[in-house]
Parts: sequence; structure tokens; C-alpha cells
Amino acid sequence: MASLLETLDGRAVSWSEIAVTANFRGATSLPLIGVKSIKADSKVDRGEKRGASGGRVVARTTGSLTNSGSATFYASELDNLKAILAAAAAEAGFFNGDGHVQLSRIGFDITITHDWADDPTGMYVREYLGCHLDSESVNDAEGNEAKTIDVDINPLQVVAVINGVRTVLL
Repeated sequence: MASLLETLDGRAVSWSEIAVTANFRGATSLPLIGVKSIKADSKVDRGEKRGASGGRVVARTTGSLTNSGSATFYASELDNLKAILAAAAAEAGFFNGDGHVQLSRIGFDITITHDWADDPTGMYVREYLGCHLDSESVNDAEGNEAKTIDVDINPLQVVAVINGVRTVLL
């Protein structure tokens, strides 16, 4: 059965039907309402076999996969996420030499679900597994917009669920 990620039953997937959840070890989860955007890149880097072929590629290796990702949070929502990470890091004993809790040492997953209340079969799911807060960029500026913070989440895996099948590039 053919499936297009862009459309489900003739309707385009949009941000208005989205639910974003952060999941932590120990079955703790946090609905993330204050997410402005999430982006992930997955790339397969393949090796090539050329041999005595006049420089032409005659075969490729399976390759290796690299995933990266980033998100833009509204500041208050990122604080909620960091509070859970801080509690887990403190419990695990992750402190630096100054006694500050190290947030980037705790992993979490993010699940994005696009769903329509009137059509339970039309669902688009993407999972970002093994995320860590690896960087953040804060731009305090004048204006009337809510404060946002950009973070790198660097997932180990990016999974798309298509017709109930969990898929990855490699």
C-alpha cells in the first residue's frame, strides 16, 4: 500500500494537529506545548569501490548513518524540560567540578504525532531517539515576541512510523 508522508487521506500534515512529547527513562514523560520547531537531518555516507574501472564507481558500501537535530523552544518550556533533566542528572551524580548539574549527560526521546481527532487512522509519527541537549543559543532581544532558545538535540536515531512500520534510513 502506497503511503505519502505529506498527505494522509487527502489532507496535508500540518503543525495544527501536532502533539510533541519528551520521554525519559523510568516512564516519565512531558508534553511539550512550547515547541516552535524541530528539525532533524539523517545522512547515509557510503564508501565506493572503483578498482580498475577507469575511475567509475562499480559498487557502493552500505555506509554509515549520521543523524543531527535541533529544536527551538519557548524559554518556559525549555525550563520545564531542563528541570526534569536536572533532577535525573543530580540523581545520577552528574556534577561538574563547581558542583553544577550537567544536563547534557541525560538522554531523552522526543515523539511527534500529527493526529486528527475525527480520523484515528490518519496519523503521522516521527521519533527522535537518544537525544541530548548538546548546545543552546539564546538571543535576548528587544521585541514583542516570546523568548525562544535554539538547542541541538542530536538524536542517535530518527524513526518515521509509516503504516505501522518503524523505518530508518540505515
